[in-house]
Amino acid sequence: MCLIVFSYQENKENSKAFPGSLILAANRDEYYERPTKSMHWWEPEKILAGKDLQAGGTWLAVSDDGRFAAITNYKELINGKADLKTRGELVSNYITSKGLSSIDYLENIKGINYAGFNLLLGDKEGIHYFSNRTEEIDKLEPGIHAVGNLLLNSQTKKSIKVKNQFKELLQTNPDEVALMEFMKRDSGDLSDLDMAGFKETEHEEIPYRFIKSDVYGTRCTTLLTINPNGKYRITEQNYSKRGDKTRKISHEIIT
Repeated sequence: MCLIVFSYQENKENSKAFPGSLILAANRDEYYERPTKSMHWWEPEKILAGKDLQAGGTWLAVSDDGRFAAITNYKELINGKADLKTRGELVSNYITSKGLSSIDYLENIKGINYAGFNLLLGDKEGIHYFSNRTEEIDKLEPGIHAVGNLLLNSQTKKSIKVKNQFKELLQTNPDEVALMEFMKRDSGDLSDLDMAGFKETEHEEIPYRFIKSDVYGTRCTTLLTINPNGKYRITEQNYSKRGDKTRKISHEIIT
């Protein structure tokens, strides 16, 4: 399970790479045993992203020219389809597809080849969203949006709460520390949930924003901010089991 919440404000007179400003915060939840490399520049692809060393993809990435992408898994029962492709390649493949617009890329995705996903793509045209559970491409309007493990802006308690609280937080002009702490609110241990029953429930999300357990939890929080002048800042805070802070990495890109 993962969670992304962001505020997008449009201003087409500004950066050539992205038409406005963005404040995005994302939690990546994964099994601790799954090998992962923290955010780094991939060479020769010029991708700034963490890497899933088991399947080769990533969950959030930014290119050196300012395009970005992020993905969450869609919550559903996967009926033993062993031939499905890794969803993380949808992020890395987009970032390496130089010169291809978000819409062109999304139109060529064969959703049947993947388990359920929510994909966000950003470029000079704005932000586009696609899920292979609706097969619709949506250009997002400015505002606050959230996507977890159901569809974008689903009317779940978790989604509604994080959007409302994010809106309140932004009114305080938060720094990175405040944004990171925001993504650790509503933490909880999976051992306190009936996971067997939860997996069978179609329209429920794990209620915790920040997940802890011995085997699965929030592995990192990533912040992506874009100011109207085209300055990107990406910060990744990694966590050990039980939510202890480990490595923190920051990069800036000027477009």
